[in-house]
Amino acid sequence: IEGEGHYVGTYLAWGVNNCGWWGEGEIKFYIDDDEEFPTICGTGTEDYFCGSYNFDSRLKLDGKPQYCEFSTPYAGLPQVVRPDGLYRSQQRFGMYRWHVCDPIRFRKKLRVTIQALGWKLGDEKGNYYLPLQDDISATAFWYQKSPAPKLPELPEKYMVLLPGTRWESKRFPTGFFAALVRKLKEKMPELKFVAAGAPSEAILADAIGEGVINLAGKTTLASLFELLRSSCGAIGNDSGPLHAAAALNIPVFGFYGPTEPGLTGPWGDKTKVFQRDDLPCIGCLKRQCPHDRVLCHDMDIDAVAEYICNKLNNND
Repeated sequence: IEGEGHYVGTYLAWGVNNCGWWGEGEIKFYIDDDEEFPTICGTGTEDYFCGSYNFDSRLKLDGKPQYCEFSTPYAGLPQVVRPDGLYRSQQRFGMYRWHVCDPIRFRKKLRVTIQALGWKLGDEKGNYYLPLQDDISATAFWYQKSPAPKLPELPEKYMVLLPGTRWESKRFPTGFFAALVRKLKEKMPELKFVAAGAPSEAILADAIGEGVINLAGKTTLASLFELLRSSCGAIGNDSGPLHAAAALNIPVFGFYGPTEPGLTGPWGDKTKVFQRDDLPCIGCLKRQCPHDRVLCHDMDIDAVAEYICNKLNNND
């Protein structure tokens, strides 16, 4: 968040994909000029949501302790989905925390993070922290004195490039995007390109080549939506911003390999997914490809460019 404001709180939905304790992660509030070290650093997920220790108490099932739902005016764990019981995989939780009595205010900017961290039983030396790959969804609320900074002046007709994504196997190479941009420029010289994404993805946008306006890491969530909404369409990997573009009902062209668009989208009349159908490993759901070369990233760029141009011209 950029600007001056007041952080209200968050609702967090947490899906646990490991057995064992999952709530050891620290929540951190980087306020104003904080960089490496935050102004506020918590001592554990359950502590922040006022449910220590590990959300269990006198509630028992067949003699075993269970997670205990609770609700208060400012913090709570109102939802526990128990497919297998305490400390079993695939449990789901909903929790909230409102900073009414303990306000968090900022003058310049605010960044809030939380770790996905648990612990596992170790050897005679004790227990060990366990990095997790859980499914987490957060909704944050805050008051802000003024809107976020405006976007820079943009071309009249542009497409948004989204070259980043978290999985290595989902990330088509920057050379693919560079070749596609060159083909599209040949067919539609008036079309410009703007790259967007997280700060860590700015290097990907730079690698696509000259002539691409690189706004990766320079937008807020609100300005990213505005950037997408005002564009001719979005081109990118399977990622959150690509799904956001589809929700805005603009033309979306997504490149898929290890994931299944039929299950997760994006959906819509203006959405086109490019995915090979001649490989047995398509939809493998592996974060890293075990092959020497990521075969699902090999696509006919000429055919892709032709389809995108036809779609854009028909929309005009």
